[in-house]
Amino acid sequence: MDLEVLALRIAHTPADPGVRETRWKDILQGRKRADAEADVAAEVWEKLCGQLPYDVEAAWHAVPEMHALRSATAVNAHERDKVRDLIEELCVDATLADGVVASRKARVAHKLHEESWSYSEIDAVFLFAVLLKLKRIHGHLRKRGTFVDCGSGFGKNAFVAAIAHPWQRIVGIEALDALCLGAEALLERFHDHTLPRLRSKDQGDRDDTDIEFVRGDFLTMDLVLTGTLIYADLTCLNSGQLVAFRALVDEVTHGTVVVTLTRPLLSEKFFLLWQEQAPTSWGHTQAFVWERKPPPPEEDP
Repeated sequence: MDLEVLALRIAHTPADPGVRETRWKDILQGRKRADAEADVAAEVWEKLCGQLPYDVEAAWHAVPEMHALRSATAVNAHERDKVRDLIEELCVDATLADGVVASRKARVAHKLHEESWSYSEIDAVFLFAVLLKLKRIHGHLRKRGTFVDCGSGFGKNAFVAAIAHPWQRIVGIEALDALCLGAEALLERFHDHTLPRLRSKDQGDRDDTDIEFVRGDFLTMDLVLTGTLIYADLTCLNSGQLVAFRALVDEVTHGTVVVTLTRPLLSEKFFLLWQEQAPTSWGHTQAFVWERKPPPPEEDP
């Protein structure tokens, strides 16, 4: 399988929910040479044309290997340093230690002793890189879309997402009121101090992004299904909670991306874009990045 050709075709075929259910068949079928686009170099267009000699399942199976070819150069050091500086400045009064303390107090007050209530954070630069890799390698984030963070804590993932892409809507779902209050305080600081540090065009693109933090148990909320990209740390969920989450996200639209930490989805309705080591506040774990498959074609009666 020519992974370079597959990579070019994936990058040139938008993947966001709402696109044709036949997207992956279109990738394999290729473009027509007569339809060459002026802004695409001739040597690139040639690789976009013609039928590839394998089926969709084989293409999905090859995607992680294709990703490995492009991943190292997809996000540069300047971009990583910039987002690190922005998030550190934003969260100067909402550190990891502050989140742990606020979470512990709330859990003690409400007698929430299960491990699933543990507080942790994924590295902001890592999450930022995941979002840019989805855009630059996999054809995602070509439309605005909705980012949903399941168990959003102080909301840092929401702000990383807002820096990475001009979403239509960003939703953090958090069951502990103290953490939601902390996220809402950061939201005001984000608008006053962080957005003005972005380029003028990036500021304008994000002027009407709706960022909100909702109180509740994400496992029981259909709000999760509005996400075109859903993030969930599954590390400490018990078996029943894992079953509930997997059943919930099985209902998302084709093309939706789900990023999970530590635990895979184990669903035939998704295929793996890639997985890699993710730095978190407690150490390293596996991050899995999934795409919802299109529904199977209807068979003729």
